[in-house]
Amino acid sequence: MRTGAMLALAAALAHADTSRRHAFRPGRLAVVRTLAFDDVRALAFTGGRLAVTERLETRFLTPGAWAEDRERLESGPAAAFSGGRTACGAPLRVLAADGSVEWKPAREAQALAWSPDGSKLAAASVGDALVWTKGEAHPRALGHGSTVHALAWSPDGTKLATSVRTASVTVWDVKRGAIYQVAHAESNVVALLWAGPDLLAGCHDGRVRVFNPENGAEKHVIIGHGGPVFGLAAVGPQWIVTAGGRTLRVRDARTYAEVASYAHPSTDVSALAVSADRRWIATTGADSTVYVWTSR
Repeated sequence: MRTGAMLALAAALAHADTSRRHAFRPGRLAVVRTLAFDDVRALAFTGGRLAVTERLETRFLTPGAWAEDRERLESGPAAAFSGGRTACGAPLRVLAADGSVEWKPAREAQALAWSPDGSKLAAASVGDALVWTKGEAHPRALGHGSTVHALAWSPDGTKLATSVRTASVTVWDVKRGAIYQVAHAESNVVALLWAGPDLLAGCHDGRVRVFNPENGAEKHVIIGHGGPVFGLAAVGPQWIVTAGGRTLRVRDARTYAEVASYAHPSTDVSALAVSADRRWIATTGADSTVYVWTSR
Protein backbone atom coordinates (compact mmCIF):
# COMPACT_ATOMS: atom_id res chain seq x y z
CA MET A 1 0.00 0.00 0.00
CA ARG A 2 1.40 3.39 -0.98
CA THR A 3 0.93 5.27 2.25
CA GLY A 4 4.31 6.00 3.84
CA ALA A 5 5.45 9.02 1.83
CA MET A 6 1.94 10.38 1.49
CA LEU A 7 1.21 10.23 5.21
CA ALA A 8 4.56 11.76 6.11
CA LEU A 9 3.76 14.69 3.84
CA ALA A 10 0.25 14.96 5.28
CA ALA A 11 1.67 15.08 8.81
CA ALA A 12 4.07 17.87 7.91
CA LEU A 13 1.36 19.90 6.23
CA ALA A 14 -1.06 19.32 9.09
CA HIS A 15 1.29 21.08 11.48
CA ALA A 16 1.83 24.06 9.19
CA ASP A 17 0.82 27.50 10.45
CA THR A 18 -2.92 27.96 9.83
CA SER A 19 -3.28 31.12 11.90
CA ARG A 20 -3.61 33.28 8.77
CA ARG A 21 -7.26 32.71 7.94
CA HIS A 22 -8.91 33.54 4.67
CA ALA A 23 -11.44 36.36 5.01
CA PHE A 24 -14.63 34.39 4.32
CA ARG A 25 -17.25 36.53 2.57
CA PRO A 26 -20.60 34.75 2.76
CA GLY A 27 -22.17 36.77 -0.04
CA ARG A 28 -19.40 36.16 -2.59
CA LEU A 29 -19.07 32.39 -3.01
CA ALA A 30 -18.33 31.07 -6.48
CA VAL A 31 -17.27 27.79 -8.04
CA VAL A 32 -13.65 28.08 -9.18
CA ARG A 33 -12.91 24.50 -10.17
CA THR A 34 -14.89 21.44 -11.33
CA LEU A 35 -13.31 17.99 -10.92
CA ALA A 36 -14.66 14.72 -12.32
CA PHE A 37 -14.47 11.46 -10.33
CA ASP A 38 -16.10 8.05 -10.56
CA ASP A 39 -17.82 7.24 -7.26
CA VAL A 40 -17.34 9.91 -4.57
CA ARG A 41 -18.49 8.94 -1.08
CA ALA A 42 -16.92 11.63 1.14
CA LEU A 43 -14.86 14.82 1.11
CA ALA A 44 -12.36 16.20 3.62
CA PHE A 45 -9.54 18.70 3.82
CA THR A 46 -6.32 17.53 5.46
CA GLY A 47 -3.02 19.30 5.83
CA GLY A 48 -3.93 21.79 3.13
CA ARG A 49 -5.05 19.17 0.60
CA LEU A 50 -8.47 18.01 -0.54
CA ALA A 51 -9.10 14.32 0.09
CA VAL A 52 -11.71 12.76 -2.20
CA THR A 53 -12.85 9.37 -0.94
CA GLU A 54 -14.32 7.05 -3.52
CA ARG A 55 -15.70 3.54 -3.02
CA LEU A 56 -12.28 1.91 -2.65
CA GLU A 57 -9.67 4.64 -2.30
CA THR A 58 -8.92 8.24 -1.35
CA ARG A 59 -7.22 10.57 -3.80
CA PHE A 60 -5.49 13.81 -2.80
CA LEU A 61 -5.40 17.14 -4.62
CA THR A 62 -3.33 20.25 -3.93
CA PRO A 63 -5.49 23.40 -3.63
CA GLY A 64 -4.80 26.23 -6.02
CA ALA A 65 -3.59 24.13 -8.91
CA TRP A 66 -5.97 21.30 -7.95
CA ALA A 67 -3.52 18.85 -9.41
CA GLU A 68 -3.88 15.27 -8.23
CA ASP A 69 -1.00 14.01 -6.07
CA ARG A 70 0.67 10.72 -6.89
CA GLU A 71 -0.20 9.14 -3.56
CA ARG A 72 -3.45 7.27 -3.14
CA LEU A 73 -4.83 5.62 -0.04
CA GLU A 74 -6.77 2.35 0.06
CA SER A 75 -9.54 3.54 2.31
CA GLY A 76 -12.94 2.14 1.43
CA PRO A 77 -15.99 4.42 1.67
CA ALA A 78 -14.72 6.59 4.54
CA ALA A 79 -11.56 8.40 5.61
CA ALA A 80 -10.84 10.90 8.39
CA PHE A 81 -7.73 12.82 9.32
CA SER A 82 -6.31 14.29 12.53
CA GLY A 83 -2.80 15.67 12.66
CA GLY A 84 -0.55 12.93 11.33
CA ARG A 85 -3.10 10.16 11.81
CA THR A 86 -5.39 8.75 9.16
CA ALA A 87 -8.45 6.60 9.75
CA CYS A 88 -9.73 4.41 6.93
CA GLY A 89 -13.11 2.75 6.64
CA ALA A 90 -12.64 -0.59 4.87
CA PRO A 91 -10.97 -2.33 6.46
CA LEU A 92 -11.23 -0.07 9.50
CA ARG A 93 -7.76 0.96 10.62
CA VAL A 94 -5.73 3.86 11.99
CA LEU A 95 -2.42 4.73 10.35
CA ALA A 96 0.36 6.76 11.94
CA ALA A 97 2.28 9.44 10.06
CA ASP A 98 4.86 6.89 8.86
CA GLY A 99 2.17 4.61 7.46
CA SER A 100 2.37 2.02 10.23
CA VAL A 101 -0.87 0.51 11.50
CA GLU A 102 -1.81 1.66 15.02
CA TRP A 103 -5.16 -0.09 15.22
CA LYS A 104 -6.95 -2.54 12.94
CA PRO A 105 -10.04 -4.34 14.25
CA ALA A 106 -11.91 -6.84 12.12
CA ARG A 107 -14.54 -4.26 11.17
CA GLU A 108 -15.52 -1.84 8.45
CA ALA A 109 -16.84 1.70 8.89
CA GLN A 110 -19.25 3.80 6.85
CA ALA A 111 -18.40 7.04 8.67
CA LEU A 112 -15.51 8.23 10.83
CA ALA A 113 -14.95 11.23 13.09
CA TRP A 114 -11.96 12.27 15.22
CA SER A 115 -12.57 14.02 18.52
CA PRO A 116 -11.52 17.71 18.58
CA ASP A 117 -8.24 16.93 20.37
CA GLY A 118 -7.46 13.96 18.13
CA SER A 119 -7.29 11.46 20.99
CA LYS A 120 -10.39 9.45 20.08
CA LEU A 121 -11.88 8.06 16.89
CA ALA A 122 -15.58 7.36 16.45
CA ALA A 123 -16.42 4.78 13.81
CA ALA A 124 -19.88 4.06 12.44
CA SER A 125 -19.79 0.29 12.08
CA VAL A 126 -22.43 -2.23 11.13
CA GLY A 127 -24.77 -2.61 14.09
CA ASP A 128 -22.99 -0.15 16.40
CA ALA A 129 -20.77 2.86 16.93
CA LEU A 130 -17.22 2.24 18.17
CA VAL A 131 -15.00 4.68 20.07
CA TRP A 132 -11.27 3.98 19.97
CA THR A 133 -8.90 5.87 22.27
CA LYS A 134 -5.31 6.33 21.16
CA GLY A 135 -3.04 3.75 22.79
CA GLU A 136 -5.82 1.29 23.63
CA ALA A 137 -5.98 -2.13 22.03
CA HIS A 138 -9.76 -2.40 21.91
CA PRO A 139 -12.53 0.10 21.18
CA ARG A 140 -15.59 0.74 23.28
CA ALA A 141 -18.84 -0.33 21.64
CA LEU A 142 -21.65 2.03 22.56
CA GLY A 143 -24.35 -0.60 22.14
CA HIS A 144 -26.37 1.28 19.57
CA GLY A 145 -27.98 -1.84 18.13
CA SER A 146 -28.28 -0.42 14.60
CA THR A 147 -25.94 0.67 11.84
CA VAL A 148 -24.85 4.27 12.45
CA HIS A 149 -24.65 6.66 9.50
CA ALA A 150 -23.80 10.05 11.04
CA LEU A 151 -21.44 11.13 13.84
CA ALA A 152 -20.57 14.41 15.55
CA TRP A 153 -18.36 15.17 18.57
CA SER A 154 -19.15 17.84 21.13
CA PRO A 155 -16.60 20.70 21.20
CA ASP A 156 -15.06 19.40 24.44
CA GLY A 157 -14.89 15.81 23.18
CA THR A 158 -16.86 14.35 26.09
CA LYS A 159 -20.02 13.53 24.13
CA LEU A 160 -20.77 11.93 20.79
CA ALA A 161 -23.97 12.34 18.77
CA THR A 162 -25.03 9.49 16.51
CA SER A 163 -27.86 8.84 14.07
CA VAL A 164 -29.06 5.63 12.44
CA ARG A 165 -31.12 7.51 9.82
CA THR A 166 -34.22 7.37 11.92
CA ALA A 167 -36.05 10.42 13.24
CA SER A 168 -33.88 10.66 16.35
CA VAL A 169 -30.38 11.58 17.52
CA THR A 170 -28.65 9.84 20.41
CA VAL A 171 -26.16 11.77 22.53
CA TRP A 172 -23.65 9.57 24.36
CA ASP A 173 -21.53 10.22 27.42
CA VAL A 174 -18.34 8.76 25.96
CA LYS A 175 -16.49 8.21 29.24
CA ARG A 176 -19.39 6.26 30.76
CA GLY A 177 -20.42 4.66 27.48
CA ALA A 178 -24.03 5.50 28.31
CA ILE A 179 -26.85 7.41 26.67
CA TYR A 180 -26.84 11.02 27.83
CA GLN A 181 -29.85 12.30 25.93
CA VAL A 182 -32.11 11.50 22.98
CA ALA A 183 -33.48 14.18 20.65
CA HIS A 184 -36.44 13.43 18.41
CA ALA A 185 -36.86 14.84 14.91
CA GLU A 186 -39.83 14.49 12.57
CA SER A 187 -37.76 13.13 9.69
CA ASN A 188 -34.82 10.77 9.25
CA VAL A 189 -31.53 12.36 10.29
CA VAL A 190 -28.76 12.13 7.65
CA ALA A 191 -26.13 14.62 8.92
CA LEU A 192 -24.97 16.04 12.26
CA LEU A 193 -23.00 19.10 13.35
CA TRP A 194 -22.19 20.25 16.86
CA ALA A 195 -22.08 24.06 16.65
CA GLY A 196 -21.15 25.60 20.00
CA PRO A 197 -23.86 24.69 22.51
CA ASP A 198 -26.27 23.49 19.82
CA LEU A 199 -26.60 20.19 17.99
CA LEU A 200 -27.77 20.48 14.38
CA ALA A 201 -29.44 17.59 12.56
CA GLY A 202 -29.75 17.63 8.79
CA CYS A 203 -32.94 15.79 7.89
CA HIS A 204 -34.33 13.95 4.89
CA ASP A 205 -37.26 16.36 4.63
CA GLY A 206 -34.93 19.25 3.74
CA ARG A 207 -34.98 20.82 7.19
CA VAL A 208 -32.27 21.32 9.78
CA ARG A 209 -33.40 20.86 13.35
CA VAL A 210 -31.48 22.59 16.12
CA PHE A 211 -31.47 20.78 19.46
CA ASN A 212 -30.34 21.50 22.98
CA PRO A 213 -28.18 18.42 23.63
CA GLU A 214 -28.53 18.82 27.38
CA ASN A 215 -32.26 18.10 27.42
CA GLY A 216 -33.07 17.00 23.86
CA ALA A 217 -35.45 19.92 23.29
CA GLU A 218 -35.90 21.29 19.80
CA LYS A 219 -34.87 24.96 19.78
CA HIS A 220 -35.28 25.91 16.16
CA VAL A 221 -36.13 24.53 12.71
CA ILE A 222 -34.24 25.78 9.65
CA ILE A 223 -36.19 25.50 6.41
CA GLY A 224 -35.39 26.27 2.78
CA HIS A 225 -33.74 23.22 1.23
CA GLY A 226 -35.53 21.24 -1.45
CA GLY A 227 -33.95 17.88 -0.58
CA PRO A 228 -32.17 15.93 2.18
CA VAL A 229 -29.59 18.02 4.06
CA PHE A 230 -26.44 15.92 3.78
CA GLY A 231 -24.04 18.84 4.27
CA LEU A 232 -23.48 20.72 7.54
CA ALA A 233 -20.25 22.58 8.30
CA ALA A 234 -18.94 25.46 10.37
CA VAL A 235 -16.94 28.18 8.64
CA GLY A 236 -15.19 29.62 11.66
CA PRO A 237 -17.18 30.81 14.68
CA GLN A 238 -19.39 33.21 12.74
CA TRP A 239 -20.91 31.20 9.90
CA ILE A 240 -22.30 27.77 9.13
CA VAL A 241 -23.08 26.25 5.74
CA THR A 242 -26.08 23.99 5.21
CA ALA A 243 -26.32 22.04 1.96
CA GLY A 244 -29.32 20.09 0.80
CA GLY A 245 -31.18 19.50 -2.42
CA ARG A 246 -29.54 21.74 -5.00
CA THR A 247 -28.71 24.66 -2.71
CA LEU A 248 -25.96 25.82 -0.38
CA ARG A 249 -26.99 28.32 2.24
CA VAL A 250 -24.71 30.40 4.46
CA ARG A 251 -26.16 31.21 7.87
CA ASP A 252 -25.31 33.24 10.92
CA ALA A 253 -23.97 30.74 13.46
CA ARG A 254 -25.79 32.44 16.35
CA THR A 255 -29.23 33.16 14.90
CA TYR A 256 -29.23 30.70 11.94
CA ALA A 257 -30.59 33.49 9.77
CA GLU A 258 -29.77 32.99 6.11
CA VAL A 259 -27.31 35.52 4.74
CA ALA A 260 -26.66 34.03 1.29
CA SER A 261 -27.94 31.23 -0.94
CA TYR A 262 -26.30 29.49 -3.90
CA ALA A 263 -27.54 27.01 -6.48
CA HIS A 264 -25.55 23.80 -6.57
CA PRO A 265 -24.53 22.79 -10.10
CA SER A 266 -25.98 19.59 -11.56
CA THR A 267 -27.26 17.17 -8.89
CA ASP A 268 -28.35 17.39 -5.24
CA VAL A 269 -25.57 17.83 -2.68
CA SER A 270 -24.40 14.58 -1.05
CA ALA A 271 -21.23 15.74 0.74
CA LEU A 272 -19.63 18.97 1.92
CA ALA A 273 -16.22 19.94 3.35
CA VAL A 274 -14.60 23.22 4.46
CA SER A 275 -10.84 23.80 4.64
CA ALA A 276 -9.29 24.76 7.97
CA ASP A 277 -8.25 28.18 6.67
CA ARG A 278 -11.84 28.82 5.48
CA ARG A 279 -10.63 29.51 1.98
CA TRP A 280 -12.17 26.53 0.19
CA ILE A 281 -15.50 24.72 0.26
CA ALA A 282 -15.89 21.45 -1.63
CA THR A 283 -19.19 19.82 -2.57
CA THR A 284 -20.29 16.81 -4.56
CA GLY A 285 -23.47 15.07 -5.64
CA ALA A 286 -24.78 11.90 -7.21
CA ASP A 287 -22.82 12.50 -10.42
CA SER A 288 -19.52 12.38 -8.41
CA THR A 289 -18.42 15.74 -9.77
CA VAL A 290 -16.54 17.74 -7.12
CA TYR A 291 -17.09 21.50 -7.09
CA VAL A 292 -14.55 23.74 -5.37
CA TRP A 293 -15.89 27.06 -4.09
CA THR A 294 -14.21 30.12 -2.64
CA SER A 295 -15.29 33.61 -1.62
CA ARG A 296 -13.81 36.45 -3.64
